[in-house]
Amino acid sequence: MKQFDLKQRAIEFLGLITQGEIQQAYADYAAENMIHHNAYFKGDRESFKNGMLANDQLFPHKIYDVKHVYQDQETVIVHAHLRFEIDDIGMNVIHICRFEQAKIVELWDIGQTIPTEKLNENGVF
Repeated sequence: MKQFDLKQRAIEFLGLITQGEIQQAYADYAAENMIHHNAYFKGDRESFKNGMLANDQLFPHKIYDVKHVYQDQETVIVHAHLRFEIDDIGMNVIHICRFEQAKIVELWDIGQTIPTEKLNENGVF
């Protein structure tokens, strides 16, 4: 079987989502039986994809800046700074992607709004 760089595949999937190429992202990187754990949508692939399509209509100029990427066997964790507009302070986000045969079969997404006044001198990144 062909070797895939799963870290790169996770970054490419999330990048396409951010760029509004949701259909392409799902066609190339998401397994047909993909599930997710976002509490705001039903747990199936299509519900999550439709949520991403709706989000892109609201925020077409998102910026996704990857800070860290980790891999443990078939699971990849991407830590990033997500902004909805260029001047938005944004969110600290973590996406966890579990792969089978180079396709995402399970996804978790966790977000933390970045406060304008931070007590922690180390920042969120």
